[in-house]
Amino acid sequence: MKQFLSRSSSLTTLQRRFAHLNILRNSSFATLTDKDITQFESLLGPNGILTGDAVEPHNSDWTKKYHGHSKLVLKPKTTEEVSAILRICDDKRLAIVPQGGNTGLVGGSQPVFDEIVLNFSRMNQIIDFDESYGIITCEAGCILQDLHTYLNAKGYLMPLDLGAKGSCQIGGNLATNAGGIHFIKYNSLHANCVGLEAVVPGGRVLDNITTLRKDNTGYDLKHLFIGAEGTLGAITKCAILCPPLPKFRHLCLVSCRSFEQVLKILRSAKHELSDILQAVEFMDGNAMETTLSQLNFKNPFESRLYPFYALVEVASNREGTETPDRLYELLGSADDLIIEGVVAQDETQLSHIWQIREEIASAYIKRGYTLKYDLSLAPEHFYKIVDDTRDVISRSPTFTANEKHSIAVTGYGHIGDGNVHLNVCIPGYDDHDLQDRLSGLVDGYVFEYVRKARGSVSAEHGVGLQKAQYLNYSKSENMIHYMKEIKRVFDPHGIMNPYKVLPDAK
Repeated sequence: MKQFLSRSSSLTTLQRRFAHLNILRNSSFATLTDKDITQFESLLGPNGILTGDAVEPHNSDWTKKYHGHSKLVLKPKTTEEVSAILRICDDKRLAIVPQGGNTGLVGGSQPVFDEIVLNFSRMNQIIDFDESYGIITCEAGCILQDLHTYLNAKGYLMPLDLGAKGSCQIGGNLATNAGGIHFIKYNSLHANCVGLEAVVPGGRVLDNITTLRKDNTGYDLKHLFIGAEGTLGAITKCAILCPPLPKFRHLCLVSCRSFEQVLKILRSAKHELSDILQAVEFMDGNAMETTLSQLNFKNPFESRLYPFYALVEVASNREGTETPDRLYELLGSADDLIIEGVVAQDETQLSHIWQIREEIASAYIKRGYTLKYDLSLAPEHFYKIVDDTRDVISRSPTFTANEKHSIAVTGYGHIGDGNVHLNVCIPGYDDHDLQDRLSGLVDGYVFEYVRKARGSVSAEHGVGLQKAQYLNYSKSENMIHYMKEIKRVFDPHGIMNPYKVLPDAK
Protein backbone atom coordinates (compact mmCIF):
# COMPACT_ATOMS: atom_id res chain seq x y z
CA MET A 1 0.00 0.00 0.00
CA LYS A 2 1.20 3.50 -0.80
CA GLN A 3 2.36 5.28 2.40
CA PHE A 4 0.90 8.79 2.68
CA LEU A 5 1.37 9.54 6.38
CA SER A 6 4.39 9.91 8.62
CA ARG A 7 3.95 7.83 11.75
CA SER A 8 6.17 10.20 13.74
CA SER A 9 3.84 13.17 13.48
CA SER A 10 2.44 14.47 16.75
CA LEU A 11 -0.34 16.84 17.78
CA THR A 12 1.37 17.88 21.01
CA THR A 13 2.76 21.08 19.48
CA LEU A 14 -0.65 21.97 18.06
CA GLN A 15 -2.38 21.42 21.38
CA ARG A 16 0.15 23.69 23.04
CA ARG A 17 -0.23 26.33 20.32
CA PHE A 18 -3.95 26.75 21.02
CA ALA A 19 -3.71 26.35 24.79
CA HIS A 20 -4.51 30.04 25.27
CA LEU A 21 -7.91 29.35 23.66
CA ASN A 22 -8.49 26.33 25.92
CA ILE A 23 -8.75 24.11 22.84
CA LEU A 24 -7.75 20.47 22.80
CA ARG A 25 -8.37 18.09 19.94
CA ASN A 26 -11.81 16.50 20.19
CA SER A 27 -11.09 12.90 21.18
CA SER A 28 -14.24 11.65 19.45
CA PHE A 29 -12.70 12.36 16.04
CA ALA A 30 -10.87 9.57 14.26
CA THR A 31 -7.30 9.89 13.04
CA LEU A 32 -6.78 9.73 9.29
CA THR A 33 -5.18 6.52 8.02
CA ASP A 34 -3.53 5.47 4.77
CA LYS A 35 -6.55 3.29 4.13
CA ASP A 36 -8.80 6.36 4.37
CA ILE A 37 -6.64 8.28 1.91
CA THR A 38 -6.71 5.38 -0.53
CA GLN A 39 -10.51 5.35 -0.32
CA PHE A 40 -10.68 9.09 -1.09
CA GLU A 41 -8.21 8.70 -3.96
CA SER A 42 -10.39 5.95 -5.44
CA LEU A 43 -13.34 8.32 -5.25
CA LEU A 44 -11.68 11.47 -6.62
CA GLY A 45 -8.77 10.18 -8.68
CA PRO A 46 -5.12 11.20 -8.22
CA ASN A 47 -5.84 14.82 -9.20
CA GLY A 48 -8.50 15.07 -6.53
CA ILE A 49 -6.27 14.73 -3.49
CA LEU A 50 -3.18 16.45 -2.09
CA THR A 51 -0.81 14.87 0.42
CA GLY A 52 2.67 15.57 1.77
CA ASP A 53 4.22 18.98 1.14
CA ALA A 54 1.40 19.94 -1.25
CA VAL A 55 -0.93 20.20 1.76
CA GLU A 56 1.09 22.88 3.55
CA PRO A 57 -0.32 25.98 1.76
CA HIS A 58 -3.76 24.85 2.93
CA ASN A 59 -2.66 24.54 6.57
CA SER A 60 -1.89 28.24 7.02
CA ASP A 61 -3.66 31.52 6.42
CA TRP A 62 -2.17 34.47 4.55
CA THR A 63 -1.79 36.54 7.73
CA LYS A 64 0.65 33.90 9.07
CA LYS A 65 -1.35 33.66 12.28
CA TYR A 66 -3.24 30.36 11.99
CA HIS A 67 -1.51 27.04 11.33
CA GLY A 68 -3.04 23.59 11.26
CA HIS A 69 -1.64 20.13 10.67
CA SER A 70 -3.86 18.52 8.06
CA LYS A 71 -2.46 15.57 6.15
CA LEU A 72 -4.99 15.58 3.32
CA VAL A 73 -6.70 18.02 0.96
CA LEU A 74 -9.70 16.78 -1.04
CA LYS A 75 -10.61 18.56 -4.29
CA PRO A 76 -13.98 17.36 -5.59
CA LYS A 77 -15.37 18.39 -8.98
CA THR A 78 -19.07 17.66 -8.42
CA THR A 79 -21.76 17.86 -5.78
CA GLU A 80 -21.99 14.07 -5.91
CA GLU A 81 -18.34 13.80 -4.92
CA VAL A 82 -18.85 16.25 -2.05
CA SER A 83 -21.81 14.14 -0.93
CA ALA A 84 -19.70 10.98 -0.95
CA ILE A 85 -16.89 12.71 0.96
CA LEU A 86 -19.19 13.93 3.72
CA ARG A 87 -20.86 10.54 3.96
CA ILE A 88 -17.49 8.86 4.48
CA CYS A 89 -16.31 11.50 6.95
CA ASP A 90 -19.51 11.28 8.97
CA ASP A 91 -19.41 7.48 9.06
CA LYS A 92 -15.76 7.43 10.15
CA ARG A 93 -15.91 10.53 12.41
CA LEU A 94 -13.25 12.30 10.35
CA ALA A 95 -13.38 16.05 10.95
CA ILE A 96 -13.32 18.22 7.82
CA VAL A 97 -12.83 21.92 7.04
CA PRO A 98 -14.38 23.55 3.93
CA GLN A 99 -11.87 25.91 2.34
CA GLY A 100 -12.35 28.32 -0.55
CA GLY A 101 -9.68 30.83 -1.55
CA ASN A 102 -8.17 30.76 1.95
CA THR A 103 -8.34 34.57 2.20
CA GLY A 104 -10.06 34.72 5.59
CA LEU A 105 -8.74 36.62 8.60
CA VAL A 106 -10.18 34.79 11.62
CA GLY A 107 -8.90 31.22 11.26
CA GLY A 108 -12.20 30.00 9.89
CA SER A 109 -10.97 28.07 6.86
CA GLN A 110 -7.79 26.47 8.19
CA PRO A 111 -7.58 23.23 10.16
CA VAL A 112 -6.91 23.64 13.87
CA PHE A 113 -5.42 20.18 14.32
CA ASP A 114 -5.47 17.38 11.73
CA GLU A 115 -8.85 17.96 10.08
CA ILE A 116 -9.20 17.08 6.39
CA VAL A 117 -9.37 20.14 4.11
CA LEU A 118 -12.25 20.21 1.59
CA ASN A 119 -11.09 22.50 -1.21
CA PHE A 120 -13.50 23.79 -3.88
CA SER A 121 -11.06 25.13 -6.47
CA ARG A 122 -12.12 22.51 -9.05
CA MET A 123 -15.82 23.36 -8.66
CA ASN A 124 -15.49 26.61 -10.60
CA GLN A 125 -18.10 26.50 -13.36
CA ILE A 126 -20.64 29.17 -14.23
CA ILE A 127 -23.80 27.17 -14.83
CA ASP A 128 -26.23 29.77 -16.15
CA PHE A 129 -26.97 33.47 -16.37
CA ASP A 130 -30.54 34.71 -16.68
CA GLU A 131 -30.22 38.08 -18.43
CA SER A 132 -33.89 38.92 -17.94
CA TYR A 133 -33.71 38.75 -14.15
CA GLY A 134 -29.95 39.27 -13.78
CA ILE A 135 -29.34 36.05 -11.82
CA ILE A 136 -26.12 34.07 -12.11
CA THR A 137 -25.97 30.42 -11.08
CA CYS A 138 -22.52 29.01 -10.41
CA GLU A 139 -20.45 26.56 -8.40
CA ALA A 140 -18.94 27.46 -5.04
CA GLY A 141 -15.34 27.50 -6.26
CA CYS A 142 -15.81 30.36 -8.73
CA ILE A 143 -13.36 33.17 -7.99
CA LEU A 144 -15.16 36.45 -7.32
CA GLN A 145 -13.08 38.40 -9.86
CA ASP A 146 -13.94 35.86 -12.57
CA LEU A 147 -17.63 36.36 -11.84
CA HIS A 148 -17.18 40.13 -12.10
CA THR A 149 -15.39 39.76 -15.44
CA TYR A 150 -18.07 37.44 -16.83
CA LEU A 151 -20.92 39.68 -15.69
CA ASN A 152 -19.30 42.97 -16.74
CA ALA A 153 -19.14 41.67 -20.31
CA LYS A 154 -22.91 41.20 -20.16
CA GLY A 155 -23.63 44.60 -18.62
CA TYR A 156 -24.05 43.39 -15.03
CA LEU A 157 -21.93 43.20 -11.90
CA MET A 158 -21.64 41.13 -8.75
CA PRO A 159 -23.25 42.92 -5.79
CA LEU A 160 -20.19 41.96 -3.72
CA ASP A 161 -16.81 43.60 -4.25
CA LEU A 162 -13.81 43.41 -1.94
CA GLY A 163 -10.04 43.61 -1.95
CA ALA A 164 -9.50 39.83 -2.03
CA LYS A 165 -11.69 39.34 -5.11
CA GLY A 166 -8.77 38.03 -7.15
CA SER A 167 -8.44 35.00 -4.86
CA CYS A 168 -11.60 34.54 -2.79
CA GLN A 169 -14.34 32.16 -3.91
CA ILE A 170 -18.07 32.80 -3.90
CA GLY A 171 -18.71 29.79 -1.66
CA GLY A 172 -16.42 31.25 0.98
CA ASN A 173 -18.01 34.67 0.52
CA LEU A 174 -21.40 33.14 1.24
CA ALA A 175 -20.09 31.07 4.14
CA THR A 176 -18.85 34.24 5.85
CA ASN A 177 -21.60 36.53 4.54
CA ALA A 178 -18.89 38.87 3.24
CA GLY A 179 -19.90 42.53 3.02
CA GLY A 180 -17.38 44.48 0.95
CA ILE A 181 -17.15 48.02 -0.33
CA HIS A 182 -20.57 48.31 -1.99
CA PHE A 183 -22.67 47.08 0.93
CA ILE A 184 -24.16 50.56 1.32
CA LYS A 185 -25.60 50.24 -2.20
CA TYR A 186 -26.35 46.54 -2.74
CA ASN A 187 -26.73 45.17 0.79
CA SER A 188 -25.56 41.74 2.01
CA LEU A 189 -25.38 38.32 0.39
CA HIS A 190 -28.38 37.36 2.50
CA ALA A 191 -30.29 39.90 0.41
CA ASN A 192 -28.82 38.88 -2.96
CA CYS A 193 -28.61 35.09 -2.78
CA VAL A 194 -31.84 33.72 -4.24
CA GLY A 195 -30.80 30.06 -4.39
CA LEU A 196 -28.28 27.78 -2.76
CA GLU A 197 -27.20 24.13 -2.78
CA ALA A 198 -25.43 22.61 0.21
CA VAL A 199 -24.34 19.18 1.37
CA VAL A 200 -24.61 18.22 5.03
CA PRO A 201 -22.79 15.50 7.00
CA GLY A 202 -24.03 12.08 6.00
CA GLY A 203 -24.06 13.21 2.37
CA ARG A 204 -27.59 14.53 2.05
CA VAL A 205 -27.88 17.25 -0.64
CA LEU A 206 -30.10 20.25 0.09
CA ASP A 207 -30.94 21.48 -3.40
CA ASN A 208 -32.51 24.92 -3.26
CA ILE A 209 -31.02 26.23 -6.50
CA THR A 210 -33.69 28.50 -7.91
CA THR A 211 -33.88 31.78 -9.78
CA LEU A 212 -37.25 32.70 -8.31
CA ARG A 213 -37.31 36.14 -6.72
CA LYS A 214 -40.34 35.19 -4.63
CA ASP A 215 -40.80 31.82 -2.94
CA ASN A 216 -42.76 31.90 0.30
CA THR A 217 -42.99 28.14 0.92
CA GLY A 218 -41.79 27.13 4.35
CA TYR A 219 -38.53 27.93 6.08
CA ASP A 220 -35.87 29.56 3.89
CA LEU A 221 -33.05 27.22 4.91
CA LYS A 222 -30.41 28.78 2.68
CA HIS A 223 -29.99 31.61 5.17
CA LEU A 224 -28.76 29.15 7.78
CA PHE A 225 -25.75 28.33 5.59
CA ILE A 226 -24.97 31.94 4.67
CA GLY A 227 -22.66 33.13 7.43
CA ALA A 228 -22.38 29.70 9.10
CA GLU A 229 -18.73 29.37 8.00
CA GLY A 230 -19.05 25.75 6.95
CA THR A 231 -20.11 24.53 10.39
CA LEU A 232 -23.46 23.14 9.17
CA GLY A 233 -22.47 21.81 5.77
CA ALA A 234 -20.62 22.63 2.56
CA ILE A 235 -22.05 25.15 0.08
CA THR A 236 -21.67 23.73 -3.44
CA LYS A 237 -23.73 25.99 -5.73
CA CYS A 238 -25.51 29.34 -5.53
CA ALA A 239 -27.73 31.71 -7.49
CA ILE A 240 -26.99 35.42 -7.01
CA LEU A 241 -29.09 38.41 -8.03
CA CYS A 242 -26.84 40.84 -9.92
CA PRO A 243 -27.54 44.55 -10.58
CA PRO A 244 -26.91 46.26 -13.93
CA LEU A 245 -23.40 47.61 -14.41
CA PRO A 246 -23.33 51.42 -14.11
CA LYS A 247 -21.80 53.00 -17.20
CA PHE A 248 -20.29 55.96 -15.39
CA ARG A 249 -18.37 55.98 -12.10
CA HIS A 250 -16.93 58.98 -10.30
CA LEU A 251 -14.84 59.04 -7.16
CA CYS A 252 -13.33 61.57 -4.81
CA LEU A 253 -10.85 61.24 -1.95
CA VAL A 254 -10.88 63.97 0.67
CA SER A 255 -8.72 64.65 3.73
CA CYS A 256 -10.02 65.91 7.06
CA ARG A 257 -8.63 67.15 10.38
CA SER A 258 -10.98 65.14 12.58
CA PHE A 259 -13.07 62.00 12.47
CA GLU A 260 -16.16 64.06 13.29
CA GLN A 261 -15.67 65.86 9.97
CA VAL A 262 -15.61 62.48 8.20
CA LEU A 263 -18.96 61.62 9.82
CA LYS A 264 -20.43 64.90 8.60
CA ILE A 265 -19.31 64.11 5.05
CA LEU A 266 -20.95 60.68 5.36
CA ARG A 267 -24.25 62.23 6.44
CA SER A 268 -24.13 64.75 3.59
CA ALA A 269 -23.35 62.04 1.04
CA LYS A 270 -26.26 59.90 2.20
CA HIS A 271 -28.70 62.79 2.01
CA GLU A 272 -27.50 64.48 -1.18
CA LEU A 273 -26.36 61.47 -3.24
CA SER A 274 -28.59 58.66 -2.00
CA ASP A 275 -29.77 57.48 -5.44
CA ILE A 276 -26.27 57.31 -6.96
CA LEU A 277 -24.12 56.59 -3.91
CA GLN A 278 -21.97 53.45 -4.38
CA ALA A 279 -19.52 53.59 -1.49
CA VAL A 280 -18.30 55.68 1.43
CA GLU A 281 -15.00 54.44 2.84
CA PHE A 282 -12.69 55.68 5.58
CA MET A 283 -9.02 55.40 6.48
CA ASP A 284 -6.86 57.19 9.00
CA GLY A 285 -3.46 58.75 8.39
CA ASN A 286 -1.59 55.70 9.67
CA ALA A 287 -3.37 53.47 7.17
CA MET A 288 -2.55 55.81 4.30
CA GLU A 289 1.11 56.24 5.28
CA THR A 290 1.69 52.51 5.82
CA THR A 291 0.05 51.52 2.53
CA LEU A 292 2.00 54.09 0.53
CA SER A 293 5.34 53.17 2.11
CA GLN A 294 4.97 49.38 2.25
CA LEU A 295 3.56 48.97 -1.26
CA ASN A 296 5.33 51.91 -2.91
CA PHE A 297 2.09 53.49 -4.08
CA LYS A 298 1.87 57.05 -5.35
CA ASN A 299 0.31 59.53 -2.93
CA PRO A 300 -2.82 61.13 -4.48
CA PHE A 301 -1.93 64.29 -2.53
CA GLU A 302 1.70 64.29 -3.74
CA SER A 303 3.83 64.22 -0.58
CA ARG A 304 1.21 65.48 1.87
CA LEU A 305 -0.27 63.27 4.61
CA TYR A 306 -3.36 64.07 6.68
CA PRO A 307 -5.02 62.68 9.84
CA PHE A 308 -8.18 61.28 8.21
CA TYR A 309 -9.53 60.43 4.75
CA ALA A 310 -12.96 59.74 3.26
CA LEU A 311 -13.56 58.11 -0.12
CA VAL A 312 -16.89 58.70 -1.86
CA GLU A 313 -17.95 56.90 -5.05
CA VAL A 314 -21.06 57.57 -7.13
CA ALA A 315 -22.28 55.78 -10.25
CA SER A 316 -25.16 55.92 -12.71
CA ASN A 317 -26.13 55.29 -16.32
CA ARG A 318 -26.83 58.94 -17.00
CA GLU A 319 -24.68 60.54 -19.65
CA GLY A 320 -23.49 64.10 -19.34
CA THR A 321 -22.32 66.02 -16.32
CA GLU A 322 -25.21 65.54 -13.89
CA THR A 323 -23.56 62.77 -11.84
CA PRO A 324 -20.08 64.34 -11.51
CA ASP A 325 -21.67 67.75 -10.93
CA ARG A 326 -23.55 66.38 -7.93
CA LEU A 327 -20.30 65.02 -6.53
CA TYR A 328 -18.65 68.41 -6.96
CA GLU A 329 -21.65 70.04 -5.29
CA LEU A 330 -21.16 67.76 -2.29
CA LEU A 331 -17.52 68.78 -2.08
CA GLY A 332 -18.47 72.42 -2.34
CA SER A 333 -21.04 72.19 0.44
CA ALA A 334 -18.49 70.41 2.65
CA ASP A 335 -15.68 72.85 1.92
CA ASP A 336 -15.28 73.79 5.59
CA LEU A 337 -14.83 70.10 6.48
CA ILE A 338 -12.16 69.28 3.90
CA ILE A 339 -8.46 70.10 3.98
CA GLU A 340 -7.83 68.92 0.43
CA GLY A 341 -9.66 66.76 -2.08
CA VAL A 342 -8.95 64.97 -5.34
CA VAL A 343 -11.46 63.76 -7.93
CA ALA A 344 -10.42 60.89 -10.19
CA GLN A 345 -10.18 62.19 -13.74
CA ASP A 346 -10.17 58.81 -15.46
CA GLU A 347 -10.47 55.09 -14.80
CA THR A 348 -6.74 54.77 -14.07
CA GLN A 349 -6.86 57.35 -11.29
CA LEU A 350 -10.08 55.87 -9.94
CA SER A 351 -8.54 52.39 -9.81
CA HIS A 352 -5.40 53.71 -8.11
CA ILE A 353 -7.34 55.38 -5.31
CA TRP A 354 -9.40 52.24 -4.78
CA GLN A 355 -6.23 50.17 -4.75
CA ILE A 356 -4.86 52.22 -1.86
CA ARG A 357 -8.00 51.55 0.15
CA GLU A 358 -8.24 47.86 -0.77
CA GLU A 359 -4.57 47.06 -0.09
CA ILE A 360 -4.38 48.44 3.46
CA ALA A 361 -4.71 44.96 4.94
CA SER A 362 -1.92 43.62 2.71
CA ALA A 363 0.33 46.55 3.62
CA TYR A 364 0.09 45.78 7.32
CA ILE A 365 0.70 42.07 6.76
CA LYS A 366 3.83 43.06 4.84
CA ARG A 367 4.92 45.32 7.73
CA GLY A 368 4.61 42.50 10.26
CA TYR A 369 2.48 40.51 12.65
CA THR A 370 -0.97 42.10 12.70
CA LEU A 371 -3.94 41.66 15.00
CA LYS A 372 -7.03 42.29 12.89
CA TYR A 373 -10.44 43.14 14.31
CA ASP A 374 -13.54 43.42 12.14
CA LEU A 375 -16.19 45.22 14.18
CA SER A 376 -19.63 46.79 13.82
CA LEU A 377 -20.04 49.86 16.00
CA ALA A 378 -22.25 52.91 16.27
CA PRO A 379 -20.77 56.13 14.81
CA GLU A 380 -19.72 57.50 18.20
CA HIS A 381 -17.60 54.40 18.81
CA PHE A 382 -16.31 53.85 15.25
CA TYR A 383 -12.97 55.60 15.74
CA LYS A 384 -13.02 55.95 19.51
CA ILE A 385 -12.08 52.28 19.80
CA VAL A 386 -8.95 53.00 17.74
CA ASP A 387 -7.93 55.93 19.95
CA ASP A 388 -8.70 53.99 23.12
CA THR A 389 -6.77 50.90 21.99
CA ARG A 390 -3.78 53.10 21.21
CA ASP A 391 -4.08 54.66 24.66
CA VAL A 392 -4.37 51.30 26.45
CA ILE A 393 -1.16 50.10 24.78
CA SER A 394 0.70 53.32 25.59
CA ARG A 395 -0.25 53.09 29.30
CA SER A 396 0.37 49.37 29.69
CA PRO A 397 3.38 48.22 31.78
CA THR A 398 3.39 45.09 29.59
CA PHE A 399 5.61 46.73 26.96
CA THR A 400 8.93 48.57 26.98
CA ALA A 401 9.19 52.09 25.59
CA ASN A 402 10.81 50.77 22.40
CA GLU A 403 8.10 48.14 21.99
CA LYS A 404 5.37 50.74 22.39
CA HIS A 405 7.03 52.89 19.75
CA SER A 406 7.06 49.95 17.32
CA ILE A 407 3.35 49.10 17.72
CA ALA A 408 1.15 50.68 15.05
CA VAL A 409 -2.59 51.06 15.68
CA THR A 410 -4.83 52.02 12.78
CA GLY A 411 -8.48 52.22 11.81
CA TYR A 412 -10.15 52.04 8.41
CA GLY A 413 -13.22 50.48 6.88
CA HIS A 414 -16.72 50.76 5.54
CA ILE A 415 -17.97 53.80 7.40
CA GLY A 416 -21.13 53.82 5.30
CA ASP A 417 -22.38 50.71 7.15
CA GLY A 418 -20.58 51.08 10.49
CA ASN A 419 -17.86 48.47 9.89
CA VAL A 420 -14.45 49.42 11.28
CA HIS A 421 -11.29 47.40 10.71
CA LEU A 422 -8.95 47.90 13.67
CA ASN A 423 -5.38 46.72 13.04
CA VAL A 424 -2.60 46.48 15.63
CA CYS A 425 0.77 45.71 14.05
CA ILE A 426 4.37 45.07 15.12
CA PRO A 427 7.32 44.89 12.70
CA GLY A 428 8.31 41.42 11.55
CA TYR A 429 7.17 37.98 12.64
CA ASP A 430 9.98 36.72 14.88
CA ASP A 431 9.15 38.16 18.31
CA HIS A 432 6.63 35.56 19.51
CA ASP A 433 6.80 36.80 23.09
CA LEU A 434 5.71 40.29 22.04
CA GLN A 435 2.99 38.80 19.84
CA ASP A 436 1.59 36.86 22.80
CA ARG A 437 1.72 39.84 25.16
CA LEU A 438 0.10 42.08 22.57
CA SER A 439 -2.77 39.72 21.75
CA GLY A 440 -3.23 38.95 25.44
CA LEU A 441 -3.84 42.62 26.19
CA VAL A 442 -5.63 43.80 23.05
CA ASP A 443 -8.01 40.86 22.41
CA GLY A 444 -9.66 41.15 25.78
CA TYR A 445 -9.82 44.94 25.69
CA VAL A 446 -11.29 45.20 22.18
CA PHE A 447 -13.98 42.57 22.59
CA GLU A 448 -15.00 43.89 26.01
CA TYR A 449 -15.28 47.38 24.48
CA VAL A 450 -17.53 45.99 21.74
CA ARG A 451 -19.70 44.19 24.30
CA LYS A 452 -20.23 47.35 26.34
CA ALA A 453 -20.94 49.37 23.19
CA ARG A 454 -23.50 46.75 22.06
CA GLY A 455 -21.64 46.23 18.81
CA SER A 456 -20.69 43.07 16.91
CA VAL A 457 -17.38 41.24 17.27
CA SER A 458 -17.69 40.26 13.61
CA ALA A 459 -19.06 42.59 10.96
CA GLU A 460 -18.11 40.68 7.80
CA HIS A 461 -15.05 38.46 8.31
CA GLY A 462 -16.83 35.80 10.32
CA VAL A 463 -16.23 34.37 13.78
CA GLY A 464 -13.91 31.53 12.91
CA LEU A 465 -11.47 30.33 15.54
CA GLN A 466 -10.46 33.80 16.67
CA LYS A 467 -13.80 34.89 18.10
CA ALA A 468 -15.66 31.69 18.95
CA GLN A 469 -15.17 32.21 22.68
CA TYR A 470 -16.38 35.81 22.32
CA LEU A 471 -19.65 35.02 20.54
CA ASN A 472 -21.58 35.72 23.75
CA TYR A 473 -20.27 39.30 23.64
CA SER A 474 -22.64 39.89 20.71
CA LYS A 475 -25.31 37.20 21.09
CA SER A 476 -27.49 36.25 24.06
CA GLU A 477 -27.38 32.93 25.89
CA ASN A 478 -30.72 31.92 24.38
CA MET A 479 -29.58 32.72 20.84
CA ILE A 480 -26.40 30.69 21.26
CA HIS A 481 -28.43 27.82 22.71
CA TYR A 482 -30.56 27.61 19.56
CA MET A 483 -27.50 27.99 17.33
CA LYS A 484 -26.05 24.89 19.01
CA GLU A 485 -29.36 23.07 18.54
CA ILE A 486 -29.31 23.89 14.82
CA LYS A 487 -25.71 22.65 14.65
CA ARG A 488 -26.77 19.33 16.23
CA VAL A 489 -29.60 18.90 13.70
CA PHE A 490 -27.35 19.24 10.65
CA ASP A 491 -24.09 17.92 12.11
CA PRO A 492 -24.82 15.59 15.05
CA HIS A 493 -21.23 14.33 15.26
CA GLY A 494 -19.70 17.81 14.98
CA ILE A 495 -17.34 16.97 12.12
CA MET A 496 -17.96 20.15 10.09
CA ASN A 497 -15.33 22.82 10.73
CA PRO A 498 -14.94 22.01 14.43
CA TYR A 499 -13.74 24.54 17.04
CA LYS A 500 -15.15 27.40 14.95
CA VAL A 501 -18.00 29.90 15.44
CA LEU A 502 -19.74 28.31 18.45
CA PRO A 503 -18.09 28.45 21.89
CA ASP A 504 -17.08 25.02 23.18
CA ALA A 505 -18.99 23.31 20.36
CA LYS A 506 -18.60 19.54 20.38
